[in-house]
Amino acid sequence: IEIRCDSNNIRSARVPVAAGYLREAIFREDLARDDGFRDSFVFAKLKRDWERGIFGRNAYESGERRVIPAVLVYLRHGSKILMVHRGARPDDYHAGKYNGLGGKLEPSESPLEAARREIAEEASIHLELGRFRPAGVLHFPDFKPKRFEDWLVFVWDADLTSEEAAKIPASNVEGTLTWVEASKLL
Repeated sequence: IEIRCDSNNIRSARVPVAAGYLREAIFREDLARDDGFRDSFVFAKLKRDWERGIFGRNAYESGERRVIPAVLVYLRHGSKILMVHRGARPDDYHAGKYNGLGGKLEPSESPLEAARREIAEEASIHLELGRFRPAGVLHFPDFKPKRFEDWLVFVWDADLTSEEAAKIPASNVEGTLTWVEASKLL
């Protein structure tokens, strides 16, 4: 049994998932609309599952939705916080936005280890694990809706010495690194 829906209509895409259908495919540009063609999601359920009444499966256990573990790190120096002004890559989902440093966890990596690695990669700073302070956990449902991704983000902060802050490069692969007054952010 198959259901198709417009990939731009995320609310409609939740209905078959709630009924136990699995997203099987994305058909590219197969829906004709007044404004052009759009992709469609294809959801399916096997006839035997329908007949047995298997409807509601957990979307995470079935693989329909994914939780992406990530870290967000705020480096402080005095009254300022290091931010990245995203825009180095033309395909960046966050282009034009300011954000703390961070990214996805690698396999078998703890959130704390990921925080240290991301800071080394994005700010060229190598900090001991004990320098990071946990600041909370954020959940972003539908962070990337077309990918059916929810992000679980572990937030950290750390203070830098003047020597460390002076070594921060002007930019990284994500964009321009900028020190912003904390009072403007919080």
